[in-house]
Amino acid sequence: MVRSMISHSSLLESLWEEALKIAIYILNRVPTKAINKSPYELWTGKKPNINHLHIWDCLAKARTYRLHERKLDSRTISYYFVGYAECSRGYKFYDPTSRSFFETGNARILEEVEFGKEENIRNVVFEEEFVNDIETTPVIGDNVQTIVPDIVPEQDYDEVLPQTPIEQPQQPQEDDIGLTEDDPINFFQAMQSSNSQKWIDTMKDELKSMQENDVWDLVELPKGVKPISCKWVFKTKKDSKGNIERYKTRLVAKGFTQKEGIDYKETFSLVSSNDSFRIVMALVAHFNLELH
Repeated sequence: MVRSMISHSSLLESLWEEALKIAIYILNRVPTKAINKSPYELWTGKKPNINHLHIWDCLAKARTYRLHERKLDSRTISYYFVGYAECSRGYKFYDPTSRSFFETGNARILEEVEFGKEENIRNVVFEEEFVNDIETTPVIGDNVQTIVPDIVPEQDYDEVLPQTPIEQPQQPQEDDIGLTEDDPINFFQAMQSSNSQKWIDTMKDELKSMQENDVWDLVELPKGVKPISCKWVFKTKKDSKGNIERYKTRLVAKGFTQKEGIDYKETFSLVSSNDSFRIVMALVAHFNLELH
């Protein structure tokens, strides 16, 4: 299967490892003749979803995180689809220009489109034909009247007009424009940014703070239960002039992945509502209880 994928691909043979990974990914979701179930279904107990499968090495338009991106720059760049993300619900792409890989879920895969060779318009030379180069044959008639034009004598102009310099408007230079880096949206972008070390320091501070405040308790995972994953949130705190004051990182749980009746049964809020407070106070007054 890997040999067939590489032979029908325009990518380099050095990417055989990516072809092997996606081949295993597909075979694990294909039913076997012996059991009529896929290895994925035998392992997880669920039927695999194959709606996200795509042709290997097909063209894709992906939105990537680039430093110093300007307003008029193209939002998407053409890449090759080479696999699926390992740590998220995204795809893995290959950039032939920089020969690098990256993962993102913000992409549009075009399976029916191939990379085309762009024509360099600047190399096109247009041949110009000048009228002076064309040989002309004069036509002489029988009755030719010679016209002598009046010769206007040349005049000497001794007066020299003063030259007034024209002030050219100052054009803004690219270096004059302050380029600000956007906050990374995931861990991968934070590590690729120029402030990666600062983000690492804030992540260490966040983990240290959680350990000191006993945010979690380590327990054994019950059988058949999947833990709720978490993600890093990166933010920069700025002053009124837009200058960065400090970097802030938070480790948050993906609460949207919870299922009612499995992961939670009732909601919890640190701040009580007015109705709840009134009910509690009414019960305390009615039964003559002490409130602590």
